[in-house]
Amino acid sequence: MRWRRRAPARPVAIATPEPLPPPRDQGGPIQLESRILQRLSPSPTEENDLIRDLGVPAATASAVILSLELQGRVTRLAGGRLALS
Repeated sequence: MRWRRRAPARPVAIATPEPLPPPRDQGGPIQLESRILQRLSPSPTEENDLIRDLGVPAATASAVILSLELQGRVTRLAGGRLALS
């Protein structure tokens, strides 16, 4: 049996992951509810603008908005607008 020489090991560049940005909303769903209610008024507000201003994922904001709707605190209007009930 013949022994083969291995090629010298080549240095391997290890990519370090970039640090993740801090989450934009640290207050949880109760804090998010109050933030949504503060931004709404009896006059209609665009839902997309509200979510953009909150700086949270749309799925998170939509779930809280739905909860507020079921509680009767927010009314959804035609054209993707929201208003306080």
